Amino acid sequence: MKNPITKFLLGCSLAFGALSANAQGLEQIIVEPYYEASAADAAASANGSANATNDLIAGSRTYRIYADLLPGYKLETVFGSAAHPLDLTTTTFFYNQTDRGTAFGHTNGTIRLDENTCSIDSYLTFGMAGNTKRGVLKSADTDPVGVIFPNDEGSPVMENATAWMGTALTAADGMVTGTLITAQTVGTASTTAFSDNATAAYATNNGAWTVLGGAQGEDPNGTNRILIAQVTTNGTFSFHLNMRVNLLAGGAPQDYVWGSPTGTEVTIPSLTFPLAPPDCLGVPGGTAVIGSACDDGLATTGNDVYDANCVCAGQLIDCLGVPGGTAVIGSACNDGNVNTGNDVYDANCVCA
Repeated sequence: MKNPITKFLLGCSLAFGALSANAQGLEQIIVEPYYEASAADAAASANGSANATNDLIAGSRTYRIYADLLPGYKLETVFGSAAHPLDLTTTTFFYNQTDRGTAFGHTNGTIRLDENTCSIDSYLTFGMAGNTKRGVLKSADTDPVGVIFPNDEGSPVMENATAWMGTALTAADGMVTGTLITAQTVGTASTTAFSDNATAAYATNNGAWTVLGGAQGEDPNGTNRILIAQVTTNGTFSFHLNMRVNLLAGGAPQDYVWGSPTGTEVTIPSLTFPLAPPDCLGVPGGTAVIGSACDDGLATTGNDVYDANCVCAGQLIDCLGVPGGTAVIGSACNDGNVNTGNDVYDANCVCA
């Protein structure tokens, strides 16, 4: 049976400190389309189910989530707090291979990854896809000889290939041999989302998963990307993440939150998935939306806003200085002189 491990570190604190004056250690969050389950996978999932039922639904998609760090940085924790709740959510449930899967990647035996659908089990992790395997992007997997598929269930289980998932696992499985990194939980957070086939969210406002001393990616001096979770679902997947990173040598940590940063906290768009639509300036979730104020750079216009085509446009300022006003050149006015009539604003906005 799948047994979640939860270690509560008494006395540990989730008090997050000042931002380092160094460069931004967290560059982005990468969401990799890892696998899309076939009908054969769904049928075979009964062999990996504790109650011998097809827990996996055909068309379910497996996502891998990576923290992309600058070289020389380490990931210390992925957390949720009262000010910044964390969640991994689906509109249905997360698929778990209940016979051999585990709630954490490092406790999943590598020798079991080629059994049934165990390799697309949902779990949290700090780099590990198995107890001797590190998770890497399929595009960064340079060891095609080491692929574990086709698995011992026989063709065509775990051999699907679709446009959504890109490279088939039989060509690159996104796993390389590496030293074990043991993740632990801190605070209050139920891991049932990674142990049953009924839970739609892992969420916490007072918990985290972490590695004491932090950890780096498989290529620490290059891409430095570390796998933090793998989830499989047939529903719509979303997340809101917060994390703390630090220089490998230590120092003042950097805290990244998905929204509403305060003090020295930093936010970047990819901590939310799916990314919010880009605004008129191309910033995901930005404030430069259609109808918002802007500046078209013209002294002759006012009340500038982004129009339906994201063009910054304003209203012409009339001869009285009113944007969009009616006192335009050629319109009637009153020059105050009883000796004149048919007064209008001339080309210089003089009423004559």
